[in-house]
Amino acid sequence: MTEAVEANSPIHPVKKVAIIGGKLAVGGLIGYAAAKTIPPLFWMGVKKMNPYAHVGLRKYTPRHTAIGQATILAGGLMQNPVMMGIGGGLVASDSDNSVLRKQEWNRNKSKSPSDFNMTRYNVPNWLPSKIRWQILSDFLAEMVTKPTYNAQKKEWIPAGREHPEVIEIARKIARQNVLDGHNKIAVLKAIQRWVQDNVRYVYDPRWLDTFSHPYITLRKGVEDCDGQAMLAASLGEALGIPMVLVLVGQKDNKNYNHILSAGIVDKKLVPIETIPLQGERAKFGYMPPHIHKKIIPLI
Repeated sequence: MTEAVEANSPIHPVKKVAIIGGKLAVGGLIGYAAAKTIPPLFWMGVKKMNPYAHVGLRKYTPRHTAIGQATILAGGLMQNPVMMGIGGGLVASDSDNSVLRKQEWNRNKSKSPSDFNMTRYNVPNWLPSKIRWQILSDFLAEMVTKPTYNAQKKEWIPAGREHPEVIEIARKIARQNVLDGHNKIAVLKAIQRWVQDNVRYVYDPRWLDTFSHPYITLRKGVEDCDGQAMLAASLGEALGIPMVLVLVGQKDNKNYNHILSAGIVDKKLVPIETIPLQGERAKFGYMPPHIHKKIIPLI
C-alpha cells in the first residue's frame, strides 16, 4: 500500500521545472540543428541527383521564424515542451546576422530590383571547406546561367547572360569596336576594356557580403570582383563565347579570396581581370598570382 502511494505522489516542483526545462533545451537544439543542416544537405542531394536542377538563389535565406512561431503555439496548446523547444530553435536559427544584418534585410525587402542588390547568402561554417566552396561556386554560376525569382515583384529575372540589358550592352561593345564575332580574342579584350571603363571597383560593406545580378551591376556601375566577374562572363556568353568563373586563393591552401572571369578559346583559358591592380589596369590575359584556383563552368 505504501508503494502505491509513493508511485502516485506528485513530482517536486523544482524537479518538474528541471524536466520541462530539459525538454525545452533538447527541443531547441533539435530545431536549431535541423534548420541549419537540412536545407543545405537537401540542396546538395538534389544537385547530386540532377546537376542541372534549378534551385532559386534565395535557397540559403532562412525562413524559419514563422514556422518556429507556429510550432511554439502548437506546442503550448498541446502542453508539449519538446515541440515548444523545437519552435524556439527554429526562431533562433533565423537570427543569424553574420552575413546580412536583419534590419538591413527588412529595409530592402520592398525595394525594386534596380535598387535591391543584396542577396543574402548563408552557408553554414561548420560544413567542410570543399563543400562550402562548391556551394559558393554553384551559387555564383547560377547568377549567370539561371533565372532568379523576385518575390517582391512576383516576376522572374532572366539569367545574366540572357538578360535583355546585358545582351544590348554586349552587342553595343561589338558594334562600337567594329568587331568580327569570329575573333574571340578581340571580343574578350573589348569586354575587359568596357568593364574597366564603366564599372568602378568598390569593396563590399564591412559587415556583409553582397552578390549583384549582372544587370544590376550594369545599372549601378560599381561592384567588387564577384560582380565584375559575373558581368564580364555574362557579356562574353551573350556574344557566344564559352566563359567560366575562376576562384583563386592567394593566401593559403584552404581559402579563396578573389574571383575573375575567363573565356575558353581553342580549348585554352583566357583570363579577364577587370579590377585595378595597385592603381593600374590589368593587362589582357593577366592571371593573378595564386596558390590554388577553382574553375567554375557555366553550363
